[in-house]
Amino acid sequence: MLGMNDHLSVLIHGAGWVSTQHIAAFQANPHTRVVAVCSRTREGALRRIRESGLRDVAAYDDFGEALRHPGVDMVSVCTPQHPHCANVAEAARAGKHFWAGCRREAGPDRLLRHPRSDAILAT
Repeated sequence: MLGMNDHLSVLIHGAGWVSTQHIAAFQANPHTRVVAVCSRTREGALRRIRESGLRDVAAYDDFGEALRHPGVDMVSVCTPQHPHCANVAEAARAGKHFWAGCRREAGPDRLLRHPRSDAILAT
């Protein structure tokens, strides 16, 4: 449980329109702070940081490297639908909390329980 002065440090993965909505929600929440943005290109990540008015936020073009950013607690997956399952699984393997709006195409045959948490993952 978070105390009044605690926060979750968030990595935004993906820099398209969906990320604008996730970033706005995190900016409005006093218990979250965006600390890094990852995109296919570093320039894309920097553009999202700048356009969102974020300060002191790292930009990455490699998801694995971004997951190792110091202090990241949670990953907000904002990539297109087709890599969502792989992104969520990679975040979970890195021990991160995650948020992703995956479609039903994952199907129950592609779900498994993550061994280190109560999370249900799509593979």
